[in-house]
Amino acid sequence: MGNLMKLKIITGKGIVILAVFILVLAALSACSDSLKGKDAFITINLNNSPNARFAAWDHIDDNWDIQIVNEILSYAEYHVTLKSSNDTQTHVIKNATAARFQVTTGIWQVSVSVLCEEMQFARSKPVSIDVKAGDDNIVPLTMEQGDFIFYAVKDAYEFESALSFASTTAIVPKGFVIMLTDNFSMEFCEISGDWFSSPITIIGNDRIITYEDNSDLGSLFYICDGADVTIIDLRLKGLGILDNDLDLNFALVIVEDAKFTMNGNSSISNSKCDSAGGGVGVDTGGEFIMNDGSITGNRAGTSGGGVFINGEGKFTMNGGTISTNNAISYGGGVYIETDGIFIMNGGTIAGNNAAVSGGGVYINSVSEFTMTGGTIYGSNETNASLRNSKSAIGGEGDALYVSSVNATAIIGGESAVTTDNTIRVINGKRQ
Repeated sequence: MGNLMKLKIITGKGIVILAVFILVLAALSACSDSLKGKDAFITINLNNSPNARFAAWDHIDDNWDIQIVNEILSYAEYHVTLKSSNDTQTHVIKNATAARFQVTTGIWQVSVSVLCEEMQFARSKPVSIDVKAGDDNIVPLTMEQGDFIFYAVKDAYEFESALSFASTTAIVPKGFVIMLTDNFSMEFCEISGDWFSSPITIIGNDRIITYEDNSDLGSLFYICDGADVTIIDLRLKGLGILDNDLDLNFALVIVEDAKFTMNGNSSISNSKCDSAGGGVGVDTGGEFIMNDGSITGNRAGTSGGGVFINGEGKFTMNGGTISTNNAISYGGGVYIETDGIFIMNGGTIAGNNAAVSGGGVYINSVSEFTMTGGTIYGSNETNASLRNSKSAIGGEGDALYVSSVNATAIIGGESAVTTDNTIRVINGKRQ
């Protein structure tokens, strides 16, 4: 009986030992599989260029050719997607000619999109590859045209040629993009919606387009007839604001029956107009959206040193700065003409001057001003450089002038009147 008990105990211990041994083998097997997966790699040659990425001017053929422009590609992002039956990887690569990714073995689908400022200008056809352990699996990519057509330009001739080519191309993408690679001067340029069925984006890369002195002395940009234009990090510059500088006949940028959006580190500056609107003129049916940037150092011969909003024009300010502009009469920063609309959701209006009234903003009869955020500085500001001001004795409204009871001024949800003092709205409430 005693020997039988000993046998049962030994047998029970054997079963336990066997179970532990099996578990160890399973763990080692799983570890081995994991190690095998970590030995697999996918390599993508990002500099592979069998097809179009950018359209660049070919001076030999005097035409637009599709080719790589290395300077432009330095701004691009490669969005890589890797998919298997049980895993998905996404990677964003910049300033690289190749990329290597660690994956498990098995079938993977690889695709690449090339973006600039979140706009896709090239993409690859999806490629399936059977990834082997220990191999450097190189993916052969074939790039094709993306959603946007890009043009790289370095002077006024190429810029105007890009507009001309875009207006006649049979391809209708989500949009056309013109990217500057140098500073240059340019005469009057009209961008009409009659010529373009897709939006146009101009990426400046902090480069400057200066108004070119000529006999016309019109606007630098005239956006009209349903066009949709966005500028990003583009600096537009006039001929100067000193007394001996030439006066333009109109604002540096005019938007009429069209849409213009200002993003990034863009600026409209150094322009003098002999009439209304030194920097920007928003005319009937025009819409100007200022998300960032600056309208600064402009001068108007009458009203609206920085911005003049004409009847049924609309200006929306979500951010940025309107500063150090001057008007010979009213509205140093912004002048809202009859039936014009100015919506201020953010940003600052500072350091502007009107010779008569409305240093920061002047609201004419039957026009609308709504302020839900931002700051308009007044004469009580401690920092003198930020103060909007009016110069004339008897003039009114360093910060804001409301011309009559027919003008609508709503600040922080409440009606407002003429004031010399700083106006500040935070979270929709006037402070």
